[in-house]
Amino acid sequence: MFVSSGENVYPEEIERALEAIPGILQAVVVPVEDPERGHVPVAYLRLEANQIVHPDDLVARLSEVLPRYKIPRQFHPWPAHLPDAAKVNRRSINNPTPS
Repeated sequence: MFVSSGENVYPEEIERALEAIPGILQAVVVPVEDPERGHVPVAYLRLEANQIVHPDDLVARLSEVLPRYKIPRQFHPWPAHLPDAAKVNRRSINNPTPS
């Protein structure tokens, strides 16, 4: 759990919402420091072969099931160094700087 804009954020909740979207096989959400919000969520996505997702489409889909502060600020491809595993160590991901 981490805090964003004074609200508790559970990465697993966001990951489940992302994984419910067709074409997304796996998602990992990590907190990234943000000067205004404390932390913001950022997502890493493992997609089905030849699948393309657009961030605006993801934001629209997630807006139907999550409050705004839980919607990732960035979406990144699955890091090559991470295994395709049921459980991923979030600390093994290099966190990018929020935009």
